[in-house]
Amino acid sequence: MHAKYTKYRMELVAVLLGFLLVLQYMHDSRDTLATNKLFAATIAPIYRVFGVQITPRWDIAAWQFTRTSGEIDASETALTISSSIVSRSNEPLPYPLILVSLTNRFDDIIGSRIAKPAEYLSSDMAPNQFIAPGRPFNATIAIQNPSTETAGFKLNVCYQSHGGTARCTMENFKN
Repeated sequence: MHAKYTKYRMELVAVLLGFLLVLQYMHDSRDTLATNKLFAATIAPIYRVFGVQITPRWDIAAWQFTRTSGEIDASETALTISSSIVSRSNEPLPYPLILVSLTNRFDDIIGSRIAKPAEYLSSDMAPNQFIAPGRPFNATIAIQNPSTETAGFKLNVCYQSHGGTARCTMENFKN
C-alpha cells in the first residue's frame, strides 16, 4: 500500500512540475502570446488583476513603406510627410507608431519624434482598429518649424514596449 501511495505522489509531483513549467513558459512569452486573441481574452485579464501590464509584441518587420514624400510649405514653417504603408503580415495588426527622424545634409539625425496613429491618420479612420494584411493606409505627419538644417527625413515603424519605450524596425526609410 505504501509503494502505491508513493507512486501516486510522484506522478502528482511530476504533473505539478509540468504545469509550473507551462506557466513559466507562458509568463516568459506573455508579450508574444498577447498577440493571440484567445490569450488576450483569457490570461491577460488575470495579469491586469495583479497590476501587470502586458505589451503585445506585434510584428514590426511586417510593415513596409510603399510610397513616401515630403513637402515644405511656401513659408517654410511646416514639413508635411505623406506615406503609404502596408502590412505584409499574415494576421491583422494594430496601427503602428511612426518614428520620424529629421536629418541634415550629412544624413545625421538632428531631431526625432514618434507619431501616434491618432496624429497621422485622417479623421475618418479609427486609430484603435486593426489593419487587414495587404491593406495599405496613408499616414500624414506634420512637423512644425523644422530646423533650417533639415535636409531630409527617415521613417521607422515602432510599437510600444515595456516601460514606455518603443521597439522599432532596424531599417530606416530615407528621403
